[in-house]
Amino acid sequence: MTDYSGYKSFAKIAAWFTFIYIILFQFILPPNQILPSPASMIDSLGTLFSEYYFISAIGLTALLVALIPILGFLCCYVTRYYSPKLFLTYDLSSTLLFSFRFFSYVFLMLFMIYWFGSSWIAELVFLMLVAGLEQKIFLASEVRKINKDYFYTLKSLGLTEKEIIRDVVSKLLKPYVFEKIHMLFLLSWGWALIYEMISGSYGMGALMLQALKYNDLSILTLSIVIMIVVIYVSGLLFKLIEYKIISWIPDEIK
Repeated sequence: MTDYSGYKSFAKIAAWFTFIYIILFQFILPPNQILPSPASMIDSLGTLFSEYYFISAIGLTALLVALIPILGFLCCYVTRYYSPKLFLTYDLSSTLLFSFRFFSYVFLMLFMIYWFGSSWIAELVFLMLVAGLEQKIFLASEVRKINKDYFYTLKSLGLTEKEIIRDVVSKLLKPYVFEKIHMLFLLSWGWALIYEMISGSYGMGALMLQALKYNDLSILTLSIVIMIVVIYVSGLLFKLIEYKIISWIPDEIK
């Protein structure tokens, strides 16, 4: 069954942190230039939506990030035979890992920004490349763990290699692939924010960069808090979808 323990733990920690923050910065510590008080953050709500265009900023970033799991599912479905077949034939896990280290994501991001500027299409391509490479590295590693007795037994029952890979191997890998896509969905938020902060023209990253330029700590902190809530809720929704599609998560492929 899908595990929600990580989200429950995060919710408890966040609740305690919020309680302590309110007590410290609203009632005990005097106003400071480092962390804003909860009252000043509430007062900044109107400015966040009217002058910083928060809705359009988070909407664009959320849309780009939401496309990553959708495209990930589509890619897994289309390549449910070809990818496992490739990784069963050739051990590419070390090769892909080396390529990841050599051609780092940061260099790729800077390259995309330099050549394509502040293009949201370029950002989406970058997120797809990062997620796609991470997914293939993971798949190349997991597919080698499958017990070879599966193949001998199923071949003796008259199944062809294509049927074994498409109908058995791909289904064995399915829970792990969903878990990985979930991780990449959360990771894509971070990469999207970094990309937008460097390009500096749209999205939540650009909004936070603008707040930093104006030294508006209330807006910056408030936008981060709201964004964390959005990421948390969207992550829970993702887990719910995962549970509806896959109700079991095996410990290990044996």
